[in-house]
Amino acid sequence: MATKRFSISTSAEIHELIRKHAEASGLDVSAYMVASALERVTADDRVKETFSEIDAEIAAAEDPLASPSPDDDQVPGRLSRDEEQELDMLRSLVLDDEPYVSGDAGAAA
Repeated sequence: MATKRFSISTSAEIHELIRKHAEASGLDVSAYMVASALERVTADDRVKETFSEIDAEIAAAEDPLASPSPDDDQVPGRLSRDEEQELDMLRSLVLDDEPYVSGDAGAAA
């Protein structure tokens, strides 16, 4: 596997702190930095995986263009199918439109 290089800059205090910790761990600075970075990457991936489902749910809930699933009559601020049908019936009565036709096989009410 080809080796790639990172070049990082830090203050003298942080440089010395990392060097001391690497030495105490029995590693050279390069190996210590790689191990530390991989530990962080693994932790970040675990957090992302743990919260991915809820993050997707939050994103969908915050999307103003998202429509609820056909079985979702419990979305706050949205009418259920029964409420929508009742509202359609009332509109047709108030506006004296065509007779109200329910969504059930086109039967007239």
